Amino acid sequence: MVTQPEGVTIHVTDHRATIAYVADTGQAAELAAAACIAESAVDKILIDAGEDTLDELQDAVYAGTVGRVLIPSLSILGPDLMAQEAILASWVDKSIGVFCRDEPDLGADDPERRRVRSVLGEIEEYGKIPWVP
Repeated sequence: MVTQPEGVTIHVTDHRATIAYVADTGQAAELAAAACIAESAVDKILIDAGEDTLDELQDAVYAGTVGRVLIPSLSILGPDLMAQEAILASWVDKSIGVFCRDEPDLGADDPERRRVRSVLGEIEEYGKIPWVP
């Protein structure tokens, strides 16, 4: 995973594309600035339109054409925490750099973060159980 401290510009020599996966086009420039990269370094902007757009991103990742993904928050990957973690893990396996504006300390090797997200996922699942008075 790629994380950058504030004010540090990262020069990437990777020939693979940088994709911004966002809710609207205005977020792409905002994410590029937050990631300390030039807006022109974003090769493609994918506007979230549901599963089809995420599938398009995943297809590009598995084709090996993506080197870095910029996202505003993990929730854009889906509402389920476990699905988010699975997507992130698959990207790490493919050596995809990930910049998440809302979680700048995102790291697959952070056991505490994974533990907290696991607990939150369990709480979310528990909340889906219907209550019978």
